[in-house]
Amino acid sequence: MDDDRDGDEIPDHTDNCPDQPNPSQANHDGDALGNDCDPDDDNDGFSDSDEIAAGTDPFDENSFPTVLTFGLVGKLEAESTIDHHPDVVIDAGTVGWFDVNRWMHYRFDFKAGANLVRINLADGSPGGTFEIRLDSLGGPVIGTISPISTGGWNTYLTQNSAISPTHGLHDVYVVGTAGTGICNFDYFEFYSVIAPDAPSNLSALPSDTSIDLDWSDNSDNETGFNLYWSTSVTKPASPQISTGVNVDRFSITGLSPDTNYTIWLEAAGDDAINSEAVSTSAKTTGQAVVEDFVLMVVPDTQFMVMDFSHQGSEFGQYTAQTRWIVDEKDNLNIKFITHVGDVVDHSDRQNEWDSFKSGWSIIEDSGIPWSIAPGNHDTNLPMGVGSWDKFNQEFPAFGFFDKPWFGESYPAGEYANNLNFFEASGMEFMVISIGYGMNDDEFNWANQKLRQHPNKRAILSTHDVNRGRFVDLAKQNPNVFLLVSGHYCAQEWHNTFQNNAGQTVHEIMSDYQCGNNGFLRYYQFKPLENTVEAFTYKPQTGEYWWGPSSNFSWNYDMN
Repeated sequence: MDDDRDGDEIPDHTDNCPDQPNPSQANHDGDALGNDCDPDDDNDGFSDSDEIAAGTDPFDENSFPTVLTFGLVGKLEAESTIDHHPDVVIDAGTVGWFDVNRWMHYRFDFKAGANLVRINLADGSPGGTFEIRLDSLGGPVIGTISPISTGGWNTYLTQNSAISPTHGLHDVYVVGTAGTGICNFDYFEFYSVIAPDAPSNLSALPSDTSIDLDWSDNSDNETGFNLYWSTSVTKPASPQISTGVNVDRFSITGLSPDTNYTIWLEAAGDDAINSEAVSTSAKTTGQAVVEDFVLMVVPDTQFMVMDFSHQGSEFGQYTAQTRWIVDEKDNLNIKFITHVGDVVDHSDRQNEWDSFKSGWSIIEDSGIPWSIAPGNHDTNLPMGVGSWDKFNQEFPAFGFFDKPWFGESYPAGEYANNLNFFEASGMEFMVISIGYGMNDDEFNWANQKLRQHPNKRAILSTHDVNRGRFVDLAKQNPNVFLLVSGHYCAQEWHNTFQNNAGQTVHEIMSDYQCGNNGFLRYYQFKPLENTVEAFTYKPQTGEYWWGPSSNFSWNYDMN
């Protein structure tokens, strides 16, 4: 027999562990070393001894220690692509002309692990998002980034973003997912940062309009604690409160009485690396204040924001609308505003977007919750269904992350389809605003959201009720009671139908352009009477319309 140093009867020249007896020649990861002498049997970048000490499985590449050693893992120059979208431009060591659906492909070794990316980028036009994906263009997303505005396309600043803990060698794809002219890239640096330990023992003691919280602080390296709360089961994208360090109690005040809240708590760390969140729920005590309130519907504004008069339109009609809404916020008790689309008439004319936003800013500043369901004129094809790139650039989803009423958008990172919540007189409502021409994917998303919140009273807002399966959506979900829309010039209607549970759904369209620009539609809910009354009003002239399609009411159980 040939030399056999370890005496396992396997010749040294074929033995995968010539100095360690291993007659089975087992080799889990298929490399040159057998299990008995391989320091890393699953080839995941962590030694078997370290995995055993950490309690992870040394034979499972997807099981590895989550505590990372702090420091720079490696740098990836943006221009060092393996491949890239043909419209992406590499010039002078940077990457530009990066838009939605464009991509760059790299190869990068995350080694023992990284959970933070630091990106040197330039962004001269705020808005847009991109994702970092692994192994393929459609692979798992490890990070979603909304670039900061740097003030110019040649002004580069660094931006940090948390990524999912990633280790080992991977193909890496940077993919534009929303916006136009997203940003230019110089380099990517990947770091491992030690996250603070998560808090524990979160407890909640509610009162009429507040909830007192206590928890155990288990970390010695947090920069504070982030608190989130919502009347839904969806965690808000941004915390409502961030505390200081070494805090273990807090009182959330200003809440609605007799209302269920879900609360999330996480320890905040350096460089946007936070602990896992813990959660609890509590219901405030007391009796909800029962009072009348208003849902405001803003129909098509497209003619009023143009830079010339069309069929009697004036910009002053539009600004009178927004000023009046804010002035009547308390008097009417306005709880939510939804715009049903055709914000502008020509999506390629920046002056129209600027005019709309200048008038809408007073609503933004008022704090009244609001949403927009974009119309066909808000797409990149003014007379039909195009992309929402321009709309999403003007109204980026990340601009709503700190809004307490905002739930989520679809697709993630784009605002054209959005979910919102509000409370009124002890009732919980949801508003789903869906862009013009709802497709099957958007239908499925909205259907899922309605089924996730079966106890919330649901309102569907869209531009054209006839473009998409809105009636089917309402029939299948008994919490939908109202569907509002616009689009049909100088028309209004009020239809009803029965859902699959035999309940009445009200389908209402109102659009006052083409000669009657400046009218609003609002719905006054009267809980003590269990009725809803529709009003049609023009703030510029103080004129109400009292016809049967302009002023009407219906019975609605609000007990």
